[in-house]
Amino acid sequence: RADNIRKYTQGRFDVSASLAKEPVEFEPFSHPPLQTISGLAPIPTDRKLGLIVTDEDLSSQEWLREETSFQAKVGFFPIESYRSQNISESVIEFRRKALLHHVGGEVLENTEELAEWLTQEELDNVALAEPTTGLWDTVRPEVEAVVKEHSTSLYYARHWWDEMFFPRATRGFFNFKKAIPKALEKLRCTDLLPVN
Repeated sequence: RADNIRKYTQGRFDVSASLAKEPVEFEPFSHPPLQTISGLAPIPTDRKLGLIVTDEDLSSQEWLREETSFQAKVGFFPIESYRSQNISESVIEFRRKALLHHVGGEVLENTEELAEWLTQEELDNVALAEPTTGLWDTVRPEVEAVVKEHSTSLYYARHWWDEMFFPRATRGFFNFKKAIPKALEKLRCTDLLPVN
């Protein structure tokens, strides 16, 4: 019901139309072209390196620490980008607090604050767990521009399982399934492999 939608979205969605009595015709839809997953440059370890943690991957500070060490770390939560997507304030606050708790330190909310942090820390390079899509389609170029303005290099990092599974996630489950045994072996979960 329209009043329930209005109530439980705190007025963010106000449905005024009645339910359709006849099927609605939609424009023909076609999927966007498949994109290949590009390789990433290795993160340099011989210069001053900072880490930007986002709520897209709270675990990045753990798995990236296994590969390299950081001299500075900060959370980045582009709050206005969330609001522009009409996301509930309670969801925004939940995600912001999750990032704040996990980082255990400062969380920046816009690129101006990010620019100040880069100036303060005098970093040569910055690492960021690669966000895939969504609101980061617009945020990512803004972050890249700010980092570049500070003569700092930005390096993206990716989970090994994304490298393994993304190329196979193109034609349904059976092609994807072929990569599962290798992933289980890497996780040392061989007891979960099927017995031949």
